[in-house]
Amino acid sequence: MDKKQFIEAGKVVNTHGVKGEVKIQVWLDSPEFLKKFKTVYIDNRAIKLVSGRVHKGFLIAVLDGVDDVNAAMSLKNKTVFIDRKDAKLPKGAYFLQDIIGAAVVTEDGESYTPLPADVPVSMNCWAFSNSMLDELYKRFPAWLDANLPVNPTKCEYFLPFVTNAMI
Repeated sequence: MDKKQFIEAGKVVNTHGVKGEVKIQVWLDSPEFLKKFKTVYIDNRAIKLVSGRVHKGFLIAVLDGVDDVNAAMSLKNKTVFIDRKDAKLPKGAYFLQDIIGAAVVTEDGESYTPLPADVPVSMNCWAFSNSMLDELYKRFPAWLDANLPVNPTKCEYFLPFVTNAMI
């Protein structure tokens, strides 16, 4: 399986203030993880992440060259990417896109055919933030629409995720 160089890290959902800050909905483990990057990519363009702070689960970021609210507004709804080579993952941690469709091999060497990427097996919604549910909707929209109850924070399904190691 080929690994993509650029990883979807989030989406600019709004401006913040009038000085050009942007509010990023982070699709990684945490806004703190994204805040550590020196460069992000929007529309295939490298942009220096000058500074960032976490506010209510979002990353409020100052991006180089985004100096006013109009410049920040032009980025609204754009996907933010990181370069894989800039990511320092802890041992045993993987990017979600790297494990979707991966073969499963038990400690005894028995292997299983990978499930298709669009077939969820389990999900414990109590563990997911709104941004994670948004990400899940991108990957499993039909299944979630058919199976999620009105209040998804009280449901339990199973998805092929590696616990405590998904970024």
